[in-house]
Amino acid sequence: MNTLDQALHLAGLGYALLRLEPERKNPAAGIPWREDSTCSLSRVRGWFADRGWNTGIDCGKSGIVVIDIDSPEAGDRWEDIWAEHDSRDWEQVRYPIVATRRAWHLYFGQPDITIGCPKRHPLGDGIDIKGDGGFVVAPGSVVCFDKEGNPLPPFTYDLAQGDLAEVPVLPPGLTALFRAAHTEKALATATRSWLCPPDPLASWRKLAELKEQIINAPDGQQNDTINAASYLMRDHLANIDPAEIRAELEAAAEAGNHPMHRARPTIRSGLGI
Repeated sequence: MNTLDQALHLAGLGYALLRLEPERKNPAAGIPWREDSTCSLSRVRGWFADRGWNTGIDCGKSGIVVIDIDSPEAGDRWEDIWAEHDSRDWEQVRYPIVATRRAWHLYFGQPDITIGCPKRHPLGDGIDIKGDGGFVVAPGSVVCFDKEGNPLPPFTYDLAQGDLAEVPVLPPGLTALFRAAHTEKALATATRSWLCPPDPLASWRKLAELKEQIINAPDGQQNDTINAASYLMRDHLANIDPAEIRAELEAAAEAGNHPMHRARPTIRSGLGI
């Protein structure tokens, strides 16, 4: 199946697609992928007919959460987690698995709580979560370079097991782990609201200070600076609308020439929104 056929197949199944740079897994430069992603067959056909784009899947719009296993060792731990927290017989309907360069992507439908892209989660190190606000490289994409542009042996993302037309919802046992993490996060947010500076002007001054740090961050430290600034602004969410904080931090990242496709998810994760 060629790139266009694969993209049309996925869009026809209801997956919202985005364009990735040719032979890479970065979103296409200058395109706000979260706003642009779509399952429109006409748009997808126009995108992938002749430009050589790789294909990404917008997890949020597609209603999925992908467990990203980064190593065989993390895969072994996943099997232990799966055995402990799910007792259903999956011989008949097994979750789809896509082979990645390092290990696997495991596809599930979003449960009754919305799972985002938490850096801290109950599944442990070596496992990333790609949910609302994140994307994954779609099957059929060929990656020959890393995110920094360094050459790699060509690798094709392939469906190794299951059917992307039949994606089971994340089972209750695993959903309960994320629900507990949501509750802990909500309690932490409530606690921070009591610690919030009583003077809103102090919150705005802190925001201005952190924006300057982002704008002036040296190369190689920009993403860490954005992450730290976003996390510190959690203590000021009661004084400034979160959407306004996010917009201000994004503007600072843009002014500092930080790639927005990296800055936006870092800011959202740091703010916890």
